[in-house]
Amino acid sequence: MKNPLLTPFDTAPFSKIKNENFSPAIKHFIKVTKSEIDKITTNNQDPTFNNTIVALDITGKELDRVTSIFFNLNSAETNDEIQKIVQEVSAMRKTERGDRSDDKRSETAMEDRKRQGYF
Repeated sequence: MKNPLLTPFDTAPFSKIKNENFSPAIKHFIKVTKSEIDKITTNNQDPTFNNTIVALDITGKELDRVTSIFFNLNSAETNDEIQKIVQEVSAMRKTERGDRSDDKRSETAMEDRKRQGYF
């Protein structure tokens, strides 16, 4: 069965979601989000509000959506399996945000881009 969190949906398909769907979906959307940010930081056009700030604002929407579903489920009906996934997801997000040298380069590039555009 396909991972329902990796398939576009309007309303969260709670009846189809299994605990084991969360970790692969979050990993996938962390990569997607990093790719979206890299696209902004490597944009060769002069920085503008739209191609920098607005573009940054719309990154990570899928990641936010999946993690919101997950952490709301954790709050509403947690169990040992969900708690194990919480620890795994928290470690993944920490690893993907700031502990890696490519993340630091990306953050530096984004800040440079903002300064060039006077934002």
